[in-house]
Amino acid sequence: MSDPRVKTPCHPERSEAPAQRTLREAEGPLFPLQLLASKAFEACKLAYAALREIFDESAYQRFLARHSLTSSTTAYKLFLREGEAAKARRPRCC
Repeated sequence: MSDPRVKTPCHPERSEAPAQRTLREAEGPLFPLQLLASKAFEACKLAYAALREIFDESAYQRFLARHSLTSSTTAYKLFLREGEAAKARRPRCC
C-alpha cells in the first residue's frame, strides 16, 4: 500500500531535468545585469575619489591624519597656509 502523503507525479514519463534546465536559463540573463551593476558601482566609486582629489578633500583628510588633527576652521586655515607655502616654494618658469 502506498503512503497517501507521498505525492506521485501525474506524468511519470516526465523528468525534472527540463524544468531545472529552464530555471537555469531564466537565471542566466541576470548575471550580466549583476556584472553591469557591479562595474557601474566601481565606476561611481572611482569618479567620487577623483572628485575628492580635484576639490582637495582627500588632501585635507591626509593633512589631518599627518598632523593628528580633527576637522575645524583652524585646521583648514593651517591646511590652506601649507598649500600656499608649497606653491610659493615652486620655481616659476619665465
